[in-house]
Amino acid sequence: MPPRSRLKDVKNPLPDYEDVPSAEKQGVRAWFRPGRLWIGSINIPGPMGADSSARYVFQVVEWNKKTRTWIVSHAAHGDEQLCHLKLDDTPAGDGSLGLSFQDAETSCVGSISTDGVISGTVGQLVRPEEDFWQKGGRGQHVRADAGVVRARGFFRTGR
Repeated sequence: MPPRSRLKDVKNPLPDYEDVPSAEKQGVRAWFRPGRLWIGSINIPGPMGADSSARYVFQVVEWNKKTRTWIVSHAAHGDEQLCHLKLDDTPAGDGSLGLSFQDAETSCVGSISTDGVISGTVGQLVRPEEDFWQKGGRGQHVRADAGVVRARGFFRTGR
């Protein structure tokens, strides 16, 4: 028997969602699925961000079975990087779920709310040779809304 293809349809380049464990498809975790996109703003501490907000894009790429994490892309200031998304084991009392992700230069720690809004604080690697990170203060943040949330009011069912 030939090996099963990860793609159901060659016209659709997204990974097979059936490979994702069922626990990752429930509750607030259900927001994460291949192709899901968030758009918002990020304020990176230090010279890169210059203490001003920039357009920010966050997208789920695929489920990594080996690490049991989502691979995500995040981009700002013309720089896009891939990283592993780490999710807390259990939701907070308000239903939000803690999350974190880090690339070679930027670290984000925050949460996703039940309505799909990602928010948190941002740190920036300042001196890689010393593994020295500049932590974000109140002004260094990330906030992104899922595309579905933004469009919610525009689509109505026939009910």
